[in-house]
Amino acid sequence: MNRRVHMYAGLIMIPYLFVFGLSALLFNHPTWLINRNSETFTLNEEHSFNNMFPNLDILANSVKDSLVDKGELFKGKITDVDYDNLMILRNINDLEDYRVKVDIPSSRIEIMSLPDFVDNTTVSRGHIKLDSLVSTYDLFENMENILREKQLIPGKSRVQRIPNLTFNVSHNDKDYKVEYNLTNGNYRVRNLNNREFKMNYFLVNLHQVHGYPTNGFSVKWMWVFFADCLAFLLIVWAISGLIMWYKMKRYFVIGTLVLCITIIISLYLLFSQYELGF
Repeated sequence: MNRRVHMYAGLIMIPYLFVFGLSALLFNHPTWLINRNSETFTLNEEHSFNNMFPNLDILANSVKDSLVDKGELFKGKITDVDYDNLMILRNINDLEDYRVKVDIPSSRIEIMSLPDFVDNTTVSRGHIKLDSLVSTYDLFENMENILREKQLIPGKSRVQRIPNLTFNVSHNDKDYKVEYNLTNGNYRVRNLNNREFKMNYFLVNLHQVHGYPTNGFSVKWMWVFFADCLAFLLIVWAISGLIMWYKMKRYFVIGTLVLCITIIISLYLLFSQYELGF
């Protein structure tokens, strides 16, 4: 019975595992399946971005002292002063788009060429201020009123995402898509006839799809449901595999050794990345 469960769980997972695995590879290796080049090197002192930033220890102490004076922080020792993220810059010309990723402390830099971004479908972009734009203040007020009705205390509000106005325009066998931001008036016009399907975009975007849609059953709902099934079946697969190994006495010693090694490595990886849990 256990072997059948182990086998069928694996068979059910095969299609999703294949897509998930391939999309994960493209997620981590963006130069595959597309004409992109990547180069990594260390900046010399002349071009180091580090020289353009203030002394972090002095700046951190100044910030701390200012907050202490305002009564928003208590006096204490400052530790672990550093930059909290990588700096990413973009440079584009008529032929290529460059993504420059800089690690400030080490002066390590990666330049990736993105020729597929240059050949985009954007016709124009700009700003049109209309009287009918949505007020972010009104959005905040309405959301906070909803929280109050649910006996919740609203804190500081911010707009994370708002649906854009989108519509298509056709003229002389040309099709355009217009996207308009309802809060700030920014717009973008795209040429739908010049779109080019890119397999790596499709798979990477598919890899990132998560969360059940609030509007009910849809194709996205099915994809996320299969992701849940995969997660459950992986657990079943692992447990049934352990049971299968435990019953095969001749592989007990070597299985125990391998299991101990994998547990130690897993715990090391988990604890080394504990900051991700905050």
